[in-house]
Amino acid sequence: MRIETIRFFVDTAEMHSVINAAKRNNISPQGLSRALLSMENELGCALFRRGPSSITPTHKGMEMLPLAKRVLASYDDMYSLARSGKVKSEANKIKVLCCSFVFI
Repeated sequence: MRIETIRFFVDTAEMHSVINAAKRNNISPQGLSRALLSMENELGCALFRRGPSSITPTHKGMEMLPLAKRVLASYDDMYSLARSGKVKSEANKIKVLCCSFVFI
């Protein structure tokens, strides 16, 4: 699966539109649709319900959406780290909470 296809999935799920997601990603709607179908075939499940003039994520698609967003954030962080040595997103930062207790 290509990272672009994951981006297509996220954009389509958020926009509920193949046409708008295709415009955002500079690809034809047909090419985006083919990529989404390929992703569904690879994963073995339907990610979208397609209607005559609408597209909505299935229950499985909604479950996968936060995972796909984390994949994209990690991918973007990888490039940020390589370029600047800094990570942009909060998704990949580790937070540590330290507590000390004194028992008497």
